[in-house]
Amino acid sequence: MPIAVLPQKEGDIIRPFRLDIGEDIRMLLRPDAELKELRNALRRYAHSAQYLQALSQDDSMRHEINGEPAQAVNGGVKAGHVAEQKSATMAPA
Repeated sequence: MPIAVLPQKEGDIIRPFRLDIGEDIRMLLRPDAELKELRNALRRYAHSAQYLQALSQDDSMRHEINGEPAQAVNGGVKAGHVAEQKSATMAPA
């Protein structure tokens, strides 16, 4: 079963996760799956420039695992992610 909140192909819209969605995703994994790998993958995805940009949009919403909107992104969170995104794009290579 695909996780609908995640993009399925290149060019799909990036939708911010509902907070604590990792637990929902964990329930879909094989019993022998490494939880550390899941946490690392979610962390990398949630810190990507595209994800941070999606969080910073004026009308950004967090989404359930099925892709449905769940709640608006908090204004303070947006401001923090805008600053993080700017510093990431200005950092020397």
